[in-house]
Amino acid sequence: MEPNKIAIRRLAELELAVAALYNLFANRYSEDRGFWLGLKDEEIQHARLLKQIEMDQNGSSGDMSIVSPLSSDVIDIMIAQIRTIMDDIHQHTPSRKEAFSIALQLEQSAGEFHYKTVASAFNKLQDNVLLNRLVADDHDHAARIRNYLNQVLQDNL
Repeated sequence: MEPNKIAIRRLAELELAVAALYNLFANRYSEDRGFWLGLKDEEIQHARLLKQIEMDQNGSSGDMSIVSPLSSDVIDIMIAQIRTIMDDIHQHTPSRKEAFSIALQLEQSAGEFHYKTVASAFNKLQDNVLLNRLVADDHDHAARIRNYLNQVLQDNL
C-alpha cells in the first residue's frame, strides 16, 4: 500500500481513537454527556472525511508525498497516548476539568498535526476543501471545549 494511503488511514484511526475517548468521557460524566457525544460524532465524521481524501487519492500522482517517517511516528505516538489515557481513566477517573483539559490538548495537537502532515500535499480544490474542513473542525472543537469549560467553571465545576 502507498505511504500516503497508510498515513491517511492512520490519521483516520487517530480520529476514531479520539472519538472513543470522548465516548468514555460521555459515559463518565453524565452532566456533560450530550457535549461529549456531539464531539464523538464529529470525530467519526472526520475519519469519514479522511477516508474520502484517501479515495480521492486513487489514481493521483505518486510523487506527492504527505508522509515521512517522522509523521508516521507522531501518528503512532498520538494513538498510543490516547490509549494510555483511556487505560488510566479506567483506573482513576479524572475530574471533569481534567477531562476538558485532556480534550483541549488533543484537539489543539490534532489540528496542528492535520495541517502539518497533510496541508501542503494536496493541491486539488476538492482535497483542500476536505482538509480545510478537518482543520476548521479541530479548531472549532478546541474553542467549543474552552467555552464549555468556562461555562462549567462558572457553574462551579
